Amino acid sequence: MTTRSARPKRPRRSSTHKRTLIELTIKLHPVAESLQEVELHNRTLARAIRRALASARARRYAAQRHIAGNDEAVIPAAEPFPIPQISALEADTRKYAADLQNAAAGDERKALQAQRQELADRITLCAHLPIIQAEIARLQSIRFLDYCLADTTTNTITTLGNRIADQVLTPRLRDQFANEIIELAGRSVRVEMVRAGGQYGSPQYQVRLLAAPATNVTGVLSEGEQTCVAIAAFLAELATASHSSALVFDDPISSLDHKWRDRVAQRLVAEAAVRQVIVFTHDLIFLNDIDAAAEHAGLACETRHIRSSATTAGIVNADLPWEGMKLPERIHKLEQRARDLSPLRAQGDDETYKLAARHFYDDLRAAWERGLEEVAFAHVIMRHRDQIKPKDLPNVSALTRQDCQLWTNNFDKCCGFMAGHDQSRGRNRATPEPDELLRDAQALGTWVRSLRDRQKTIVQASSGIPIAAAAVVETTSGINTVAEPFADAAPAGEQRQSPG
Repeated sequence: MTTRSARPKRPRRSSTHKRTLIELTIKLHPVAESLQEVELHNRTLARAIRRALASARARRYAAQRHIAGNDEAVIPAAEPFPIPQISALEADTRKYAADLQNAAAGDERKALQAQRQELADRITLCAHLPIIQAEIARLQSIRFLDYCLADTTTNTITTLGNRIADQVLTPRLRDQFANEIIELAGRSVRVEMVRAGGQYGSPQYQVRLLAAPATNVTGVLSEGEQTCVAIAAFLAELATASHSSALVFDDPISSLDHKWRDRVAQRLVAEAAVRQVIVFTHDLIFLNDIDAAAEHAGLACETRHIRSSATTAGIVNADLPWEGMKLPERIHKLEQRARDLSPLRAQGDDETYKLAARHFYDDLRAAWERGLEEVAFAHVIMRHRDQIKPKDLPNVSALTRQDCQLWTNNFDKCCGFMAGHDQSRGRNRATPEPDELLRDAQALGTWVRSLRDRQKTIVQASSGIPIAAAAVVETTSGINTVAEPFADAAPAGEQRQSPG
């Protein structure tokens, strides 16, 4: 009974399964959001779920065809459904949710907020990355320049310069300054040079008194002594230099007493043996001191006269002004002036010519005075000079009575015509012609050459060189000039006769 009653129920069960299979639908839409969330965590798992769902839909479709009577329909194998992986993801998600809940009011929340802010900053960084990279490059360049500036700061250079100065420059500079100050001012100026720090990589030095180092030098030394100290400091520093460039001094003795001038002149001439030295000065005495020192040292000394006119400044003349000319230059200038007066005389302007001639004799008279000083007395005694030169005194012995008479005659003639003297109206002498003016100027040149030739003979005789004695007879301006040879030049046993 039981078997018979069970058989009729099988068709109804089969039809129920068929109807269920036909009505069954497998769609992705309901689980699309879930699949997207799964894909955020695990893309592999999301693809496995999609494959399993696609396999189930394919199997359902094949089964429906088979039920419909299509015996050729083959039901494909089922794709395994990743149940364990889904369960693991579910467990991780639940754990993450629990962690979020636990972190809602703790340090974990702050950490998450910081992480979120970092992610937001990264988004902003990506948008502004080129600008930020350019700014980083600019700041790196600035930092590099700062490093370079730090390596070239003057503090480091000054420290190194001071150390080198203490080891090398300072001892040498101090000793050189001591020598210079003794040479310029003797031992009356008691000062020394010491280093007083440095600035911008260059050591600085200070001059101080030996007896009172804390006392201001300018409050003790006179203006002339301060000038000597300044020149000594400059020359001392110059001695440490490796170059030999030219030096230019602008009136270095403007505040010096006459006792310092000769020392400064000698020191400048000594420096001229090493380098070219150019001196601008208004002091003719100082110019003479330099010229004498240069002559004594055997150095060439060139002079120029700089003057100005009403419209032009800085006019350079090869000739010095009359007051500074040497005797040969004066004679040459007078001869030139005498020749230049010939055209004026030819014009017939007697008064203009007479005035020019009288001024000519003014200067010729001064030239005869200079000849007496420079030639007759052989520079033994000179105006505006503190000392005499006794070593040249033998040259004075070349002067004869005839030389003196010639000098007196020409000097008196100049006094008779010069503009500086008021002429007697009773005499009213005629003004000499230009040719006579020229002969009078040449007479001075002849007198000078005659004396200097005999002075050279004296120098040679004192050196042991035999020189034959001879009288020099020259005629100038109608005056017979006979120069007597000095006594030592006459042959032994002969009596020297006066050619008068």
